[in-house]
Amino acid sequence: NLDFSKNKSIYFICGIFIFALIIRFYYFDEIIPVTMDALDSFHYAADISTIGRIPENYDMAKPGWSIFLGGIFSFFDFDNTLSYMQLQKIVSILISSLSVFPLYLLIRKFSERKYSLLGVLLFAVEPRLIQNSLLGNAEAIFIICIITTILFFLSTNKKIIYLSFVIAGLGTVFRPEGLFLFLSITIVFFIKFRKDRL
Repeated sequence: NLDFSKNKSIYFICGIFIFALIIRFYYFDEIIPVTMDALDSFHYAADISTIGRIPENYDMAKPGWSIFLGGIFSFFDFDNTLSYMQLQKIVSILISSLSVFPLYLLIRKFSERKYSLLGVLLFAVEPRLIQNSLLGNAEAIFIICIITTILFFLSTNKKIIYLSFVIAGLGTVFRPEGLFLFLSITIVFFIKFRKDRL
């Protein structure tokens, strides 16, 4: 018999956000460096932070995450490389945990508050999502782009719908697969508003 009023739901969703952070930082290991794709993103971001601009000697299909990290790295002055790698993972953890807020609003469009909170809780503790956030990859920011794009696209405000295209475009910079989302909402947009053009 829990109270799922609007105000109580805000407390619940904030609690889920904090729980998502706790469970991720519980498994966070400050000794393990980033590897594979995350390592490539790190090198690119480190060069951006060092020279203050986008380097020309890279050929990356998804530079968005590195550019984003490079901007964050520029605010810090650590003595060793590993600290920047851990910062990369922490940023990924924060973004992954923040996904619960737009996801709640998205699920809330289709179901009651208690089911929306349950869906967000399941998302927050999904093992593969937790693992991806701990690796420092671009998946966390790409996922929040997908969620926010769909949320904004389902709005009744046309300006917010236009904003969903901007976010979908940003998603393609983080991962090339975002192009499929951009094309999908473009097709749906023209079908949905075809009468407005007639």
